[in-house]
Amino acid sequence: AESSRRSALAAGQSFELSRLDTRRRVERTDVEWERGKRKGHRGLVVYRNVGATTAYAVTVVLTINDQRFTLAFGDVEPNGLIEHDASDLYNSAAERHKVSVRNLSAAGITYVGGPTFKVTARISCQSELGTPIIRTL
Repeated sequence: AESSRRSALAAGQSFELSRLDTRRRVERTDVEWERGKRKGHRGLVVYRNVGATTAYAVTVVLTINDQRFTLAFGDVEPNGLIEHDASDLYNSAAERHKVSVRNLSAAGITYVGGPTFKVTARISCQSELGTPIIRTL
Protein backbone atom coordinates (compact mmCIF):
# COMPACT_ATOMS: atom_id res chain seq x y z
CA ALA A 1 0.00 0.00 0.00
CA GLU A 2 2.84 2.38 0.92
CA SER A 3 4.59 1.61 -2.38
CA SER A 4 1.41 2.40 -4.33
CA ARG A 5 0.98 5.69 -2.44
CA ARG A 6 4.57 6.74 -3.18
CA SER A 7 4.17 5.77 -6.82
CA ALA A 8 0.96 7.82 -7.13
CA LEU A 9 2.65 10.78 -5.42
CA ALA A 10 5.63 10.58 -7.80
CA ALA A 11 3.31 10.37 -10.80
CA GLY A 12 1.41 13.46 -9.58
CA GLN A 13 4.64 15.40 -9.08
CA SER A 14 5.87 14.38 -12.52
CA PHE A 15 2.60 15.54 -14.07
CA GLU A 16 2.82 18.93 -12.29
CA LEU A 17 6.43 19.40 -13.44
CA SER A 18 5.39 18.58 -16.99
CA ARG A 19 2.56 21.15 -16.81
CA LEU A 20 4.93 23.81 -15.44
CA ASP A 21 7.47 23.07 -18.19
CA THR A 22 4.74 23.46 -20.83
CA ARG A 23 3.59 26.79 -19.31
CA ARG A 24 7.19 28.06 -19.17
CA ARG A 25 7.65 27.42 -22.90
CA VAL A 26 4.89 29.89 -23.76
CA GLU A 27 5.57 32.33 -20.92
CA ARG A 28 6.35 35.86 -22.03
CA THR A 29 8.64 37.78 -19.71
CA ASP A 30 9.98 41.27 -20.31
CA VAL A 31 12.73 41.95 -17.77
CA GLU A 32 15.57 44.16 -18.94
CA TRP A 33 18.18 45.99 -16.88
CA GLU A 34 19.73 49.38 -17.56
CA ARG A 35 22.50 51.09 -15.62
CA GLY A 36 21.27 54.34 -14.15
CA LYS A 37 23.09 57.40 -12.94
CA ARG A 38 22.16 59.56 -10.01
CA LYS A 39 23.41 63.10 -10.35
CA GLY A 40 25.18 64.42 -7.31
CA HIS A 41 25.73 61.03 -5.65
CA ARG A 42 29.05 59.61 -6.74
CA GLY A 43 29.55 55.97 -5.96
CA LEU A 44 25.87 55.00 -5.98
CA VAL A 45 25.46 52.02 -8.33
CA VAL A 46 21.93 51.86 -9.76
CA TYR A 47 20.22 49.43 -12.13
CA ARG A 48 16.61 49.80 -13.26
CA ASN A 49 14.22 47.12 -14.49
CA VAL A 50 13.17 48.86 -17.71
CA GLY A 51 11.07 45.87 -18.79
CA ALA A 52 7.31 45.49 -18.50
CA THR A 53 7.22 42.56 -16.04
CA THR A 54 8.41 41.93 -12.49
CA ALA A 55 11.80 40.32 -11.88
CA TYR A 56 11.47 37.76 -9.09
CA ALA A 57 14.13 36.63 -6.58
CA VAL A 58 16.70 39.16 -7.82
CA THR A 59 20.33 38.57 -6.84
CA VAL A 60 23.17 40.78 -8.02
CA VAL A 61 26.88 40.11 -8.05
CA LEU A 62 28.66 43.45 -8.39
CA THR A 63 32.36 43.75 -9.07
CA ILE A 64 33.53 47.28 -8.31
CA ASN A 65 37.22 48.04 -8.80
CA ASP A 66 37.99 44.32 -8.37
CA GLN A 67 35.94 44.00 -5.15
CA ARG A 68 32.98 41.62 -5.25
CA PHE A 69 29.60 42.11 -3.56
CA THR A 70 26.70 39.65 -3.60
CA LEU A 71 23.35 41.28 -2.87
CA ALA A 72 19.80 39.94 -2.67
CA PHE A 73 16.91 42.27 -3.53
CA GLY A 74 13.80 40.08 -3.65
CA ASP A 75 11.29 41.07 -6.34
CA VAL A 76 11.81 44.19 -8.49
CA GLU A 77 8.75 45.62 -10.22
CA PRO A 78 8.87 47.26 -13.67
CA ASN A 79 10.72 50.60 -13.37
CA GLY A 80 12.02 49.42 -9.97
CA LEU A 81 15.58 50.04 -8.83
CA ILE A 82 18.47 48.05 -7.49
CA GLU A 83 20.87 50.31 -5.60
CA HIS A 84 24.21 49.80 -3.90
CA ASP A 85 26.11 52.55 -2.12
CA ALA A 86 29.77 52.18 -3.06
CA SER A 87 30.72 55.75 -2.14
CA ASP A 88 33.56 54.50 0.10
CA LEU A 89 35.14 52.74 -2.88
CA TYR A 90 34.54 55.77 -5.10
CA ASN A 91 36.08 58.16 -2.55
CA SER A 92 39.07 55.86 -2.11
CA ALA A 93 39.59 55.74 -5.90
CA ALA A 94 39.23 59.54 -6.09
CA GLU A 95 41.84 60.00 -3.37
CA ARG A 96 44.31 57.67 -5.14
CA HIS A 97 43.64 59.60 -8.35
CA LYS A 98 44.43 62.94 -6.65
CA VAL A 99 47.73 61.57 -5.37
CA SER A 100 48.64 60.26 -8.83
CA VAL A 101 47.79 63.58 -10.49
CA ARG A 102 49.82 65.46 -7.86
CA ASN A 103 52.81 63.17 -8.43
CA LEU A 104 52.56 63.52 -12.21
CA SER A 105 52.23 67.29 -11.89
CA ALA A 106 55.36 67.40 -9.69
CA ALA A 107 57.16 65.52 -12.47
CA GLY A 108 56.00 68.12 -15.03
CA ILE A 109 53.34 65.88 -16.61
CA THR A 110 49.79 67.10 -17.13
CA TYR A 111 47.11 64.45 -16.75
CA VAL A 112 43.46 64.94 -17.64
CA GLY A 113 40.96 62.32 -16.52
CA GLY A 114 39.07 61.02 -13.54
CA PRO A 115 39.32 58.24 -11.00
CA THR A 116 38.81 54.65 -12.10
CA PHE A 117 35.45 53.33 -10.94
CA LYS A 118 34.88 50.16 -12.92
CA VAL A 119 31.59 48.37 -12.27
CA THR A 120 30.27 45.12 -13.72
CA ALA A 121 27.06 43.44 -12.64
CA ARG A 122 25.67 39.96 -13.06
CA ILE A 123 21.95 40.15 -12.32
CA SER A 124 20.14 36.87 -11.75
CA CYS A 125 16.39 36.66 -11.38
CA GLN A 126 13.50 34.53 -12.50
CA SER A 127 10.17 34.90 -14.22
CA GLU A 128 6.87 34.44 -12.45
CA LEU A 129 6.97 30.72 -13.29
CA GLY A 130 10.58 30.31 -12.17
CA THR A 131 12.38 30.50 -15.52
CA PRO A 132 15.91 31.76 -14.79
CA ILE A 133 17.13 35.06 -16.30
CA ILE A 134 20.78 36.12 -16.10
CA ARG A 135 22.19 39.37 -17.47
CA THR A 136 25.74 40.67 -17.32
CA LEU A 137 26.18 44.42 -17.65
